[in-house]
Amino acid sequence: YELSFKVWQCGGIVEWIPCSHVAHAYRGPRGHPSYIPGIHVYQTSINHLRLAHVWMDEYVEYYYRREPAIRTLKYGDITERKKLRDKLQCRSFKWFMENIAYNAVWRLNEGSEITSGEHCFISDYDIIKKKFCLDDNGQWNPVGEWQSNKTT
Repeated sequence: YELSFKVWQCGGIVEWIPCSHVAHAYRGPRGHPSYIPGIHVYQTSINHLRLAHVWMDEYVEYYYRREPAIRTLKYGDITERKKLRDKLQCRSFKWFMENIAYNAVWRLNEGSEITSGEHCFISDYDIIKKKFCLDDNGQWNPVGEWQSNKTT
């Protein structure tokens, strides 16, 4: 994610090439993200948290709503990364959301946790105009989905 945020927010563009493939090669055992014993967290969680604090501005709260258990996790010194962002005069994450990711399907409800319970969104497509909902059916159960013709 960081490269994409950095490119868009700092004045570049990302080209969408249908035949291209991008992946991340994890260094952990058997290609899985590295698990850090003792603090019971994956290295990728720390990396995502650091990225959120450097590039997402006030939107970092949306990340915490998705991963509330990592709010107190130490993610290291990000001073140099923030200095680079300032030096390059990069745009805000709000700009990114309004100009690049403006068609993101999910709209987060203010004040709701998105880690459990029932969560609904209304499609942005005028033809559909349906309310789609996901429900975790209780902790650690498979997610179920349902839709309604209501749009509120």
